[in-house]
Amino acid sequence: MSKIKEMIAEHKGFVQLAAKSAIYVLLMSVFVFWGPKLLKQFFWSNAEHPLKGIIGAALFELSKYALIAVAIFFVAYREKLFNIKGAKLIRKDMIVGGALFLVFEALFLLSRFLTNYRNLSSFSDHLTLLFIMKYIGLLGAAISLAVAIYGFKFLIGFFKDFWKQIVATFVMTAIVYNMVIFIRGAWMFLSKIVTISVAFLLALTFPEVRYSLKNPAYPSLVVGDFGVLIGSPCSGIDGMSLFSMLFIMIIVFDWSRINKLKAFIIFPFGVIGMYCVNILRVYSLMIVGKTISKEFAIGAFHSNIGWILFITYFLSFLYFVYPYLTKSGKLKVKK
Repeated sequence: MSKIKEMIAEHKGFVQLAAKSAIYVLLMSVFVFWGPKLLKQFFWSNAEHPLKGIIGAALFELSKYALIAVAIFFVAYREKLFNIKGAKLIRKDMIVGGALFLVFEALFLLSRFLTNYRNLSSFSDHLTLLFIMKYIGLLGAAISLAVAIYGFKFLIGFFKDFWKQIVATFVMTAIVYNMVIFIRGAWMFLSKIVTISVAFLLALTFPEVRYSLKNPAYPSLVVGDFGVLIGSPCSGIDGMSLFSMLFIMIIVFDWSRINKLKAFIIFPFGVIGMYCVNILRVYSLMIVGKTISKEFAIGAFHSNIGWILFITYFLSFLYFVYPYLTKSGKLKVKK
């Protein structure tokens, strides 16, 4: 217990920052979003307008990867944040920030009420303005609440010290997160490529290979008397998503040694390589089902070959790529 007290006293500024951040997230959730169910109802209510789906969906996704980015930021720069100086609560900032928060929150709730109201005939000519008001209110509430909790002077100093790290963290998280979302949304397209690729490989050694992309639910692939449906689990999205998350975790935990530009360049190649491994997985499953046993292929082999290939690929990728990521890449010239 004494060690915990000593640690808190030594890193008082960091403890204050973490506590204030927890309060900020809690208040924003309570006063603005009202939980996931009402959040979804707010973004996709009865009002029909082109801006609603686009901006609403964008903000919904933004809120998710913003939380991920904040977590990554705290982990990546934990050593520097541990030594951050504490800041007292400024009464003036609390009063001004709190008052502005109430104003923006009122604007947000009012525009939300008007755009969600069933009888929209009176506001049909002003929907675009109302939606703009709603998101201005949301952004203003977020900023003013931050001023009230953290203090204006602290926020300015914090962004001056960490603006490069903040930008880098959010950009990398946004790229990875949206890539994962894109991958998951494109599973049918990926499944079709897997089907065509595996059919091509099988045709090199087996004469009776057939596939179909006409089924609206799943592509199908048949070699001889053994056939499978190439659904979402066989599309490669799980492997690519897991690879993306593990890759960014490694960058985060070894942030100071990793060359970010090199990591940004090499990352897409790693994802593509993981997709090719998935094609190899489905190909090997078809080989086993055709030549050894159908039951074994769709049972034990199917359950285990995925994680075996994933671990083998990921560890091999790290073995060859990690030294490259941690070197400057500059040539030394002897004088």
